[in-house]
Amino acid sequence: MLNYLNLQGYKITIGKQLELFELSKVNYLVGENSAGKSAVLEGIALAMKKEYYTENEQNTVQFIKCFGELDRVFHEFNLHFKDTNSEVKINLDESSLRNGQLKVVKHFHEGTNYDIEQRYKVFYLTTNRGNYQENPLSENIFFNLDNTPENFPKDNIINFINRYKFWDKKVVDMYRSLYKNIVIQLKLEDGTEINLKSLASGYIALLGFYYSLISAVQTTKPEPIICIEEPESNFHPSFQKLIPKILEEFAKDRQITIFVTTHSPFIISKSGEYKDNQKVYMLKDGQTIDESFTLGEGKSGFNGKKIANVVAAMLGANETDLGYPENYCILEEDSLRQLLEPLKEANIIKDIAFISSSGWKKANNLSERIKNFDSERTLLKCNPFYQDKYCVIVDKVPDDEKEEPCYQKLSLLGDRFIQLSKHSIEDFYPEEIKSEFNNEIDGVEEYSQQGIIKGNYARKVAELILESPTPKEKFSEIFNRELDFLLVA
Repeated sequence: MLNYLNLQGYKITIGKQLELFELSKVNYLVGENSAGKSAVLEGIALAMKKEYYTENEQNTVQFIKCFGELDRVFHEFNLHFKDTNSEVKINLDESSLRNGQLKVVKHFHEGTNYDIEQRYKVFYLTTNRGNYQENPLSENIFFNLDNTPENFPKDNIINFINRYKFWDKKVVDMYRSLYKNIVIQLKLEDGTEINLKSLASGYIALLGFYYSLISAVQTTKPEPIICIEEPESNFHPSFQKLIPKILEEFAKDRQITIFVTTHSPFIISKSGEYKDNQKVYMLKDGQTIDESFTLGEGKSGFNGKKIANVVAAMLGANETDLGYPENYCILEEDSLRQLLEPLKEANIIKDIAFISSSGWKKANNLSERIKNFDSERTLLKCNPFYQDKYCVIVDKVPDDEKEEPCYQKLSLLGDRFIQLSKHSIEDFYPEEIKSEFNNEIDGVEEYSQQGIIKGNYARKVAELILESPTPKEKFSEIFNRELDFLLVA
């Protein structure tokens, strides 16, 4: 897979360098119109797909109709990239461009000629169904029902349809029938048959998206580079949120590089869940930018929790407008926060924010403020960590306090109000550590000093968990499975 890309001399990058460092398996390009997103995809396709730069007049005419005069599109075109084993520079011959021909004349790989198509296979996909001049570099991913090969992977497609619940009932078969055997029929478990062509365009586009990815990864040599133009077209936000999940399924166990241009905050938000394999690069005027919109910065992209900043920038908001309280887990004891933070850094528990309230009644006050925010019409559905609704964790509340209004309000949170089975976090600790803790804190009356001791032992328990051969199981064992919902799946 690629780990570095440098594009120069094409469209918005004429006279500039657009550099992307530390590429991931899935790389999203975001920015306003004319930021350089499509230029990256088109530059890769032009330089790495021979059928686009053959000396063919019809091919050149189609390109000019779509992009205009060639010498206004190209100027000292150069694509420079690196992977784990190679460093390659590709140049287009401008003299041949001015003569109406698209022709690559130089592939440099450590000083020698290099056949790029022996190493990589480029797929450039779009979901757009518009009537304007089609981009000659891309192929439409709408499920081509008439030209689907006889051996199309029907089992994969049936599994995909059932997994994402196109219907309440499962699809059990998929076969050709009618009109010279070219129409594809779906058979549901109750015997109902559905003509695939009768599906809504959004469903057909989602199937086409999945089918195109299957086609692209069927061979590992040459290694696929997949460029996807605005996959959100035709998709409701619920479908847009599926895009990162689908791409993760294809990328996580493969050597692959995927570039995606998008204007969808829903896609970018969801990508924050896959920080190991997915990144976002913000572009402006043919260069990368960071959260402060400084040109030339942000070349290494953003992932994980930092995605919230990208979404905020896309929407012209700031991260507090995105429903950040949805990320909160309110804790009665700060010692629990100090225990959980190292586990979060080690990816043992989920990447959510923990805040301590110093008592269960104060936890209710925080919860009330968040509840009010939760009921408003906000942008919180764009939150990268929306799947982790905020919750409140408290020690066991004495029975004589359960009639208080604070407790009744917390109970309204339902399963988001977690009351532990013991009266303090330290009661969960292994006996040896708990004994040491009790001996040290016995007789200490100053509240701040007690807090220091509690924090020290919380971190000691965190170290014990991290040193275990099976840290998730150790965490679960110590807390009697009462905090298992915090574990990373």
